[in-house]
Amino acid sequence: MDRKKKLLKKFFGYDFFREGQEEVLNAVIKGKNIFAVMPTGSGKSLCFQLPALYHDGLTLVISPLIALMRDQVKSLQKLGLKAACLNSANSEKDNQTVTSDATSGKLKLLYIAPEKITSSKFLSIVEQLSIKTIVVDEAHCVSKWGHDFRPAYLRIGNFRERLGNVQVIALTATASEKTRNEIIFSLFDTKPDIFIYDINRPNIRLTCALKHKPRLQLFNFIRSHGEASGIVY
Repeated sequence: MDRKKKLLKKFFGYDFFREGQEEVLNAVIKGKNIFAVMPTGSGKSLCFQLPALYHDGLTLVISPLIALMRDQVKSLQKLGLKAACLNSANSEKDNQTVTSDATSGKLKLLYIAPEKITSSKFLSIVEQLSIKTIVVDEAHCVSKWGHDFRPAYLRIGNFRERLGNVQVIALTATASEKTRNEIIFSLFDTKPDIFIYDINRPNIRLTCALKHKPRLQLFNFIRSHGEASGIVY
């Protein structure tokens, strides 16, 4: 069993990689700059979490959602991985502890919101961090034409230049050709290795119906699904 699969089993509890994961992982471990479009549920996060175990240095993960980063950090900590996040939802004392752990080299993964790279306080400690890799999660947020646009994402390219020779990994499940070009132009100084997988999810479909006696419609819909579980918005 090669090292990747040993780490996959030891830390994440899986015997096999999902479609696309190993191909992307191989490129990441080799130090390549990566842009990957992978469907929701395909395990994109593993493509940077597992490689973080391979090398010395910090993997800095830029993520737009505090709830998402806190959930991932909590899961990683349960797996025995040294991860933390810096964000406005933390107490000042917690952020001081995280900063201390990061600057002393205790962390393997540090999650931040994109706005953090515009903070003079954060930028003042960046040079003390041994950053090996920058991960840009939900990279489609760089697109000015998207509903998830976050202006701070446009500053990531300059932030990368400030750090010098660091690896960049950009991941998303949502990117038209136009958006893909925006991501590459904004985040990379040279063309990255590009991986695009089918984002179709056969277990999801969209249907619509005229609204008529909505409570009865809802009752009939629920009854037609027997013992199945689900969420009604």
